[in-house]
Amino acid sequence: MSQFENITTLSELEAKKAELLANGVTEIEIKDFQTELQFAEAEKKYETAIVNHNKSGYHTYIFICDNGMSCLLKEPTVTISAKIVPYMTAMMGGEPDFVKAAKMLVNECWIAGDAEIRKSEDLSVEVGMQALHTVQIKVAKSKKK
Repeated sequence: MSQFENITTLSELEAKKAELLANGVTEIEIKDFQTELQFAEAEKKYETAIVNHNKSGYHTYIFICDNGMSCLLKEPTVTISAKIVPYMTAMMGGEPDFVKAAKMLVNECWIAGDAEIRKSEDLSVEVGMQALHTVQIKVAKSKKK
């Protein structure tokens, strides 16, 4: 990654993109580095919220949309998971509704982020689907006695 050595911001990366491509760096390598920069910027942006929520025992997750917007979600509690799980499983012969589960996960676990993510159905679903694949949905289990 020495070709990215002096690049520390997204604007610097964009300014040097043509030069990087001319020097044999692939679009995929540039996109991967762009994602690293986006996560680094998001970590700085949400630093206080991450520290506060991790102190309270919650894990936090940063999600980045394809358009560069980001948000911070907390790990779903058992109560939140109980609301989401029915939409992830086929109930009464129906099909799972992952879109509804994704949107619900974003709304129920939201800590901070670009407000447009919550307003836009497409962005909300994009983040929610990432979250459904990342976070652990907790399900309470009962013991037989």
